[in-house]
Amino acid sequence: GKVQIVNQLRVRHCPIATLPIGFATMRATIDITGTKIDPEKLPPELRAKTEELLHSNGLRMPSVYVGGIMHEADAAARTQEMALGIAAICKPFGCTGVVNNPNPKPKNEEKTDAELVLQGEMLNRLGGALKAQGMELRIHNHTPEMVSGAREFRSTLKTTDPRLVAICLDIDWVSQGD
Repeated sequence: GKVQIVNQLRVRHCPIATLPIGFATMRATIDITGTKIDPEKLPPELRAKTEELLHSNGLRMPSVYVGGIMHEADAAARTQEMALGIAAICKPFGCTGVVNNPNPKPKNEEKTDAELVLQGEMLNRLGGALKAQGMELRIHNHTPEMVSGAREFRSTLKTTDPRLVAICLDIDWVSQGD
């Protein structure tokens, strides 16, 4: 089989309007990371400008990052609401997936077994809601999921339905775990 290689540009706290024209030759994908998109406050003219800039620079937006707490029921419900709102905004730009890295607990405290089970349920719920919109939930990892023998990552694999939740593996973060 063939493996598709794509360049990825991460835009951290940087307005999309500042992207240089030279990126058109890269045929890069764009992952808006660390950007807060409030669905209620993104006016139609900014949506149109974003789409114009993506197309004029030869960029596409196959996914959008939406973080949030997933191991507490109320917070996970808020994360899901935010993710669905952002997905609806990004879908017209060709976005087919929401990448989520469930937030760690404060001070990198490990989640309890019960919190990990709940997190899996909440990820499945979000994945199902996205699937109903024709989109995909992709779980991303950082170091906290890979510590203690990849305890949290293994739990995610065990407690989520692969028909609802895909993995967006970050090899660099995997190598930084223990």
